[in-house]
Amino acid sequence: MVSIIIPAYNCARWLSACLDSVRAQTCPDWEAFVVDDGSTDGTGEIAERFAAQDGRITVIHQENAGSSVARNAGLDRARGEYVYMLDGDDYVHPRLLEHCLAAFAAHPGTDFATFDFAEVVPGAPAEYAVQEGKTRKIANPLAFWLHTRRDHSVWMNVYRTSSLRGLRFKPGIKHQDLLFQYQYLATCGEGVYLPERLYRYVMSPNSIMRAPLKVDRIETIFDILTQLDDFYAGQGRKRKSLRRCLYPRIVNAYRKDVSRAEDPGKRGLQCAFDERLTAFLNKRRMGFAGLSLRKRLWLLRFMLQNCPQGSRLAKFVHCICRCEHKRKKNVYHVLGLKFTTHPAGLDFTKTADPARVLANLFARLVGYRPDLENPQTFNEKIQWQKLHRMANAPYPALADKWTVRAYVADRIGEKYLTKMHGCYRAFEEIDFAALPRRFVLKPNHGSGWYKLVADKDRVDIPELKRLCDGWLKEDFSRKEYELQYRSIPRRLLVEEYLGVPGHSLTDYKIFCFNGKARYAALYFDRSKNGTTMCYYDKNWKKQPFFVNYRPHKDDVPKPPQMDELFELAEKLAEGFPFVRVDFYILPDGDIKFGELTFTPASGFGRYRRIVDGGIVGDYATDYALGQLLSPETKEPGK
Repeated sequence: MVSIIIPAYNCARWLSACLDSVRAQTCPDWEAFVVDDGSTDGTGEIAERFAAQDGRITVIHQENAGSSVARNAGLDRARGEYVYMLDGDDYVHPRLLEHCLAAFAAHPGTDFATFDFAEVVPGAPAEYAVQEGKTRKIANPLAFWLHTRRDHSVWMNVYRTSSLRGLRFKPGIKHQDLLFQYQYLATCGEGVYLPERLYRYVMSPNSIMRAPLKVDRIETIFDILTQLDDFYAGQGRKRKSLRRCLYPRIVNAYRKDVSRAEDPGKRGLQCAFDERLTAFLNKRRMGFAGLSLRKRLWLLRFMLQNCPQGSRLAKFVHCICRCEHKRKKNVYHVLGLKFTTHPAGLDFTKTADPARVLANLFARLVGYRPDLENPQTFNEKIQWQKLHRMANAPYPALADKWTVRAYVADRIGEKYLTKMHGCYRAFEEIDFAALPRRFVLKPNHGSGWYKLVADKDRVDIPELKRLCDGWLKEDFSRKEYELQYRSIPRRLLVEEYLGVPGHSLTDYKIFCFNGKARYAALYFDRSKNGTTMCYYDKNWKKQPFFVNYRPHKDDVPKPPQMDELFELAEKLAEGFPFVRVDFYILPDGDIKFGELTFTPASGFGRYRRIVDGGIVGDYATDYALGQLLSPETKEPGK
């Protein structure tokens, strides 16, 4: 006897045809379990009507829990020597059971019989022609499935019940067929193949395989691959075969689905897919064995761009090329490698179309193509502001480290300002004799430019002059189009030296959206090479993402001044769609203002997070922060 299991959820339109095809079987020795998975369209009533007409049909009602639970419910009730699982929105050839049982009889000891299927369009006339062919025995089922690129759907197989060995479907996941089938192939014996189209797959618009690809489906795919990899651990050749044949096929299939997705979600899906692929490759330490040269280069390129071990690979290529620029460039070109380094010599002052150049630079540095007409992510909206807002008042005056002091003094008071020792138009105007022993030298028209002078008696004056003259000659806006710096009259500022020499202060950078403080970014050891950072929200909950620098792993106690920092930041951010307000907390507890930043990281911040022990891109955070920023907001004061 064959036990037929039919999970059914809201398939009233097709269930009658499905059950009619079961009742039409030329082999009468069967039982059917229709599992109504909490349907709301009358599916259960149709099943009950058929059960009343044919005693071989049993209806099982359950709350909606998914097809995995429904199939498991049927498997637990199955009494037949063989078991077959049929979907409620499809139908089968009347001789399906007859052909499969004949194949079992002709090949004693086989564990399963598999066959082909045909796709049909709803409403089209039923077509029952069967492609006849010679059956053949399958000595190595796993190899057969992998090398013939066979579909993993369970409705293509009739199983000997004893060969399942208690195997069940995992609840709560999609694509459970994939996991079930390859777990079964790891332990089953020989099978038999019937080259006949005995199954009719109805092209239903409700089918999950036809549904648009979403982030949760991507997560499920890699969860299944992880479980399969664990299941086949220790099985040497079988595991290698899966990695060599199955995994690239699945990844490529869903990469095609991502490429066919419609905007605006396409970029998000691409980034989400690459994030999970990075985590999977990194944790599983997938190698290149068995891959074609093209796939090896693709995987190498992907790892260089996204994986932690990519830096080691880059160093390896660099050493091979012996640091010879031309040779190294040729090797990179041959391998098809693209790095996210900032292009040298880029000058926006000589660019006729800054939007196009910004888009190209953005794709290179951030990893996806920006939409500057309809920005959605935080980085995209920063680029929009650079193009449409930053050149307008009051942004240049507030980006100027000299004139912003008046704004800060008016909004929160002079006590939060760092003591200023002097403002100069040229280096020659500086009277070093009148300056204290320690001070900080910086220009007023840029960001990240400064010189800490711990002892003026030991400073190299000519070298310091060359540094300062370079600052004054440089247009800070020319490389990344931050126009708020272009019109600033250039000056040299000498400020008070904060903190203790040899120990850098922690930077507290408050992200304010529409005048409200949302996050605080903490930067540690800025004066050293090992800068780390982390984000905390206003409730002092550590966030899982970070940007550009290495993550700070230790939890940071909330400073007693933190609430005051948030309050001060909101006063300075009032009226602006976005601004980052920087502060320092001195060893004695005093708070000092740093600067106002309207384009953090110039809108090229690469958000990251740790997933499964590996560092991956974080498009979701980039998008979430973008939803807090409204670039269409009117200019402050208008």
